[in-house]
Amino acid sequence: MQALYNAVQFVMGLGASIMLPIVLLLVGVAFRMKPLDALKSGLFVGIGFMGINLVIGLLNTAIAGPVAYYQTLGSGFTIVDVPWSSMGAASWAGPYAAIAVVVSLILNVVLVELKVVKCLNVDIWNYIHMLIPAGVLYAFFHSFWLSFVYVVVLSVLACVAGYAGRKRWQEQLGLEGPCCSTLSYCLWHAPWMKVCNIIFDKIPGLNKVDVNIEGLNKKIGVIADPCFIGLFVGLLLTLITKQPIATIITSSVQMSAVMVLLPRMVNVFMEGLAGISSAATDYMMKKMGPESDIVIGMDICLGLGDPCALTATTIMIPITIALAFILPIQYFPVGTLTAVCYDSVMPTAYGHGNLVRAVLAHTLLYLFVMSMANYCAPEATGFIRAMGLELAGEGAYMGFGCPQFFIPALIIKAMGLSA
Repeated sequence: MQALYNAVQFVMGLGASIMLPIVLLLVGVAFRMKPLDALKSGLFVGIGFMGINLVIGLLNTAIAGPVAYYQTLGSGFTIVDVPWSSMGAASWAGPYAAIAVVVSLILNVVLVELKVVKCLNVDIWNYIHMLIPAGVLYAFFHSFWLSFVYVVVLSVLACVAGYAGRKRWQEQLGLEGPCCSTLSYCLWHAPWMKVCNIIFDKIPGLNKVDVNIEGLNKKIGVIADPCFIGLFVGLLLTLITKQPIATIITSSVQMSAVMVLLPRMVNVFMEGLAGISSAATDYMMKKMGPESDIVIGMDICLGLGDPCALTATTIMIPITIALAFILPIQYFPVGTLTAVCYDSVMPTAYGHGNLVRAVLAHTLLYLFVMSMANYCAPEATGFIRAMGLELAGEGAYMGFGCPQFFIPALIIKAMGLSA
């Protein structure tokens, strides 16, 4: 058990950009790809993922000045908003984590072979969406098996939910082949956005509004180009927060660069994934028949290159900051802001690329997410300390706006448990 734990920790410690090529090389060879072709596909996925992370880092750098400005305005921000990356890395410290992930991967293959599920989930990094809530259970119940079973059950739910939402994901975002198997998004964000759009359809006036980026380009020309949208948002954020001239210029150009570079990095990612997806489809059709309809489960980041999702991200950054002062919460959303780009994908997919609907649905989601993160701060803090992270005071985590988090947290609160 310890050897397995150490092996998994070593691989995960390499980071998703290194881990994905290794995993996809093995997957490609398993689906009868030539080893060099499988390696090339895996490398392109890893390179694309690395590029996406670099661009996201550039986005965080671009908004650092405005975020710091607003963070100092709130006197009641006594809780630390811990970023998803820190929570995810910590989640692998649970004693159940390594064996639960391995068992989940094997079970996924078996269930695909038995035609119980039709999603082969290779998105191993995003097992953090199962491991973090399992860690919350471990922090308060101290049960290896409870946490282990919870990870395995959630891994199956990710495959089922990812496959169920594949058509909307593929059609709107132009992604042929894969589905999104990132649990929080396919299990929670997708149905949330679907319900929001059903409601929007019934609101007079709003149901007639259709603002899409392609339409904007036709009406107002080049000024609606993503590079100008990023530039204008960067200027707005830095000017209203009274940044130095150098910061205003630098941040504005950086925001423009994000809008241009992110779709290109996603294209590199997709170029690598296309070969794996095609090989998997061909193999499964030969083995299980043409009706098999097997899809590859991948990261939410595949949707980051959509123009509507990119534009919604730039609009949601100031909205998210504003919500920190409107809602009765005790943290400034520093960690949440690092996830805004990912959280803009499902509003875009289910809003059919309608920018107004995407922003409205995203805002409604964050009203709930940020409130639940604040309410469940004691449970987040319990997890953080159980996984060995040092934190002065309490910590909050936006994941508690998703049911796999807040349902256990509410049960823990009802039972009056303490970590």
